[in-house]
Amino acid sequence: MRIARRVRVDVARLLLVAVVGATGCVEAFDGSNVQLDLASGVQTNTRPGGVPAPDQPPENTHYVLYAADLVYQTNADGTIVIDASGDPVVDRSYLFEVQEFMVRSVIDTSSPCLIDLEDTRFPGIHVTQYAAAVRTATGITDPFAPNQNRDDVIDVLTADRRVANLPQVEGALKVVSSFANYRYPAIGTACVGQPGADPLLVPPPTCVDAASNAQRLALCKRAWADNPDWYEGSDKVFTLPLNGRFFGMVEGMNPVNQGFVGGSSFFVHQNLVGLDAYLLNWQYDDLDHNGAPDFPASVPMDQRSDTGYLYMQGRPKSVVRGVTTVPMYHATNPRIAATMVIFPNLGDDSVHF
Repeated sequence: MRIARRVRVDVARLLLVAVVGATGCVEAFDGSNVQLDLASGVQTNTRPGGVPAPDQPPENTHYVLYAADLVYQTNADGTIVIDASGDPVVDRSYLFEVQEFMVRSVIDTSSPCLIDLEDTRFPGIHVTQYAAAVRTATGITDPFAPNQNRDDVIDVLTADRRVANLPQVEGALKVVSSFANYRYPAIGTACVGQPGADPLLVPPPTCVDAASNAQRLALCKRAWADNPDWYEGSDKVFTLPLNGRFFGMVEGMNPVNQGFVGGSSFFVHQNLVGLDAYLLNWQYDDLDHNGAPDFPASVPMDQRSDTGYLYMQGRPKSVVRGVTTVPMYHATNPRIAATMVIFPNLGDDSVHF
């Protein structure tokens, strides 16, 4: 399957909002369910300041799924022009944005807001400091020493295991999440009550006093409320992030219990029928919110694309009535692949629901 590298693209964003009538009734959802199984080779974007691995999207980027309506070149007699590989030659491609999303580590230990919430032992504490805080609270330095409170020992050992699992989980598991053009501001340099403390900045993770934890909790929750699609994962329950939407996971193995994970799903308002191809592009974020991607100065003007840069592509197949299957592949890297299954016409579906 081949899609021309350089085609004329007319981008349309199909953002249709369900209408609530004057009577309070909500119209039936007439969109599609997209189920996306991403192979383990699908990458997160590059960490800030890092060097991209081969085929890895650079930092400050996200993924955009497009549907394409292709117009083929025709001969004088109206037949479609076929190239040397037996594929029809694309003359124009009309792209429709389906979904923006992120692929990122399921948790980020460097995030200032990887915290515990109100209903926990230390509300607002940075999770990386949890084991140390439990040891301080219990007074236990050696949980294997004799004649200690049994419940305190269990708490210490459980906290130690939780913190020890953080780097394993962060390194092994990738989540498919909602996307937001947002980054946390710089964190503070001092704990609450110390010289240089700033009440408008999240305290450093090492600040574990009650006042610093309370300020961290309040500022993180304020940031989440202002940016509901910004993803902040949880090490406790992967499917219930602290903020943002969890769509699923990239294929992988949970290092904690050796269980298989994978598969993502989201609903879109577009009725995805009759389309010719799907493209998964990566695109630069718009962190200055001017309506255009923030291209680095190193990207030449003639290489700046409003629709992003191709990562995978595929053409739909109708395998089962009412279901569209789209195998997607990277142009050169066989580890980067996906299978997308689309259930369209949800507002009038007599096959599956």
